[in-house]
Amino acid sequence: MPSRKLIGTILIEAGLITPAHLEEALAMQKRDPRRIGRILLDMGLLDEAEFLKHLAVQLGVSFISLPHYLVDPAIARLLPERICRRHRLIAINKIGNRLTVAMDDPQDLIAIDDVQLLTGLIVKPMLASGSALIRILDEVYSLPTP
Repeated sequence: MPSRKLIGTILIEAGLITPAHLEEALAMQKRDPRRIGRILLDMGLLDEAEFLKHLAVQLGVSFISLPHYLVDPAIARLLPERICRRHRLIAINKIGNRLTVAMDDPQDLIAIDDVQLLTGLIVKPMLASGSALIRILDEVYSLPTP
């Protein structure tokens, strides 16, 4: 198994931030409990899509840009809204017994287990932006049920 690098080192090696950016964010993190990636994003030092693409590679999952993906409400509604909001995820595709789910934490085994137990399907997690997930959930669950 390859060694795990700290996200700051990965971002510097990828050319997404500079060592000075990382130092500034680490200084902020001493006063702020947010994750380093979120701090860099909020400081405007990091592009969210590029960050998530690199993070997905590190996690061994795919990244999906939800604003550019047409979510089928019928697929999304395979999962109850309360489960989607609690775990910050949305169903985006179903093929056979496999359900592809966009999540802001594709390593959340509790969420994956909850979805698998609820649906009886095998979950394939994908990484997605948390803010994009919330927007899509708001859109899908505000639509009238067919």
